[in-house]
Amino acid sequence: MTLRLSHSFTFLEKIWFIYSQRIHKALINDNANFYLKPNDIISHRPTLFGYHELLIETFIDQASSEHSDFFLDLGANIGLTSSMVGNGFQRIDCVEPNELVFNILKTILALNIASDNYHCHMIGLGKKDETLNLLIPKDNFGGAFIKENNNIAIKRESELSNDYLEVQVEIVNSHYWLKKFFWELKESNQKKGIIKVDVEGYEEIIFDRLIATLPKDFDVIVIMENWFEHFPANKYKSDNHDLAWYYFKKKKRWLNSIPFKFLGLSSSYLHELVELTETTKNPHDIVCQISAK
Repeated sequence: MTLRLSHSFTFLEKIWFIYSQRIHKALINDNANFYLKPNDIISHRPTLFGYHELLIETFIDQASSEHSDFFLDLGANIGLTSSMVGNGFQRIDCVEPNELVFNILKTILALNIASDNYHCHMIGLGKKDETLNLLIPKDNFGGAFIKENNNIAIKRESELSNDYLEVQVEIVNSHYWLKKFFWELKESNQKKGIIKVDVEGYEEIIFDRLIATLPKDFDVIVIMENWFEHFPANKYKSDNHDLAWYYFKKKKRWLNSIPFKFLGLSSSYLHELVELTETTKNPHDIVCQISAK
């Protein structure tokens, strides 16, 4: 049998083939040093602008001036946040249980962070050692969540279409893992750092264990995603540390919003870090400053 092939572009196909690539290349930010899934909702901003969550990354960059010993990224996904802020820290640890993105995480860190500064852990933190199911929306790998022991699972599962993946992940006892992790830091005299907790509903479990295991001479800043209408800040107590709570408040800029509204766009906002109370309604990202007494 003789193999044959016949293929050609039309004039318009050829024009589109050439110029669409040139336009795409021109749009890509010079700092977009990442492997990204093009149709994932978290991919557009890193590709076009070189950042992922600008507000969070700006805050971490500023806070690292006094808390630069370590950065612990719990729920690191593919490592966008860590790769963008990691050079401001002596040590970076990324915790991510999803094996489908774990090698991408390691690759992105290798492209952006010195190899002796970061460590990747393919586990999730929870109540105990066990194997659980992780649901992964195909259009948002960063929104993967565990169903078991998760107060938001019912809400999140109802939002899913049938277009998602389900994988088993290894969960370890967060108390023992964090205790060992902090002991290693203490041995290296690395006592001031920043911890990001973005674990899609497991934040409460992890923060409780974090407070219980943090050595008394450590000062850390914790950034967490919030799923409560009113975050129960007064629930958390520590004999060894003072806890100060904040959140990123959006203030609408009325005059600046006028031209945006004419164009059918959302309003213009000023974001400020302000004190969090139990009456604060629906704070999205919250910050806890944990200081040694």
